[in-house]
Amino acid sequence: MFKAGRLPKISVHLVLIIISLCWMAPAIDAKSKVPHLKVGLAGEPKTLNIWLAGDRWSSSVLSQIYQPLFIRDPDTLELIPWLAAQAPIYDEKAICYTIKLRSTKWSDGSELTSADVAFTGRIIQEFKIPRYLAKWEFVKKIETPDKHTVKFFLREPMAIFLSRSLTTPIVPKKQWLKIIAEARNSEKPLTALLNHKIDHPWAAALLYLRNGSRALTSLSKKTRIFSEPAKRYKAGNWGLISKGSFLNSLELQMPLSWL
Repeated sequence: MFKAGRLPKISVHLVLIIISLCWMAPAIDAKSKVPHLKVGLAGEPKTLNIWLAGDRWSSSVLSQIYQPLFIRDPDTLELIPWLAAQAPIYDEKAICYTIKLRSTKWSDGSELTSADVAFTGRIIQEFKIPRYLAKWEFVKKIETPDKHTVKFFLREPMAIFLSRSLTTPIVPKKQWLKIIAEARNSEKPLTALLNHKIDHPWAAALLYLRNGSRALTSLSKKTRIFSEPAKRYKAGNWGLISKGSFLNSLELQMPLSWL
């Protein structure tokens, strides 16, 4: 079920824009003087709040920003470790899945840890967030033995935990903690959470937002999202793909045969 080295399909419009820009010199940020690859959007997403986004375009944009523990092979639908470092370890007796995380950073430079993963699952359960609750309501508890380990205890074995729960986008606890606290104290917590306006979502990806939602921009060469060295894999019809510290050379998170 698990396979390394494949990437999810990306919005065709976004890919075409990225490809066209690859032939141009990277833009220089006026303040940092560091090269950036700027990618224009076909239109404004309706929302940048991951919990509210239900339309295809908003979801497409946000999928380039928030990343899941696992992604799915576009051809075979096999699960591929993404923010996770490897396939989950299953304890049949405890009905528990243990997942090790890769060394990953948010776009503000802070480390993505097991606390972010646990926080994401608990938000969904506490607020009963539509479109996500069905994937998490059977999770009995979440433990974080260390910052790179997450343990999910289920009430009963559920096949969709692997195929659905583990492909949920992870949000940064540090950015959402205050928002959650304010929503809890409101008269209608779920409504307050869904209606909260997010202008600059922190990314755990190649792309993040600059200037509101008007453009997607790659992180600078000085930023490392994944800490291990870049690797290339054979991926069937997709040709060679790159996974790892691709930001060092502004490599894109897509099949290299497309470039």
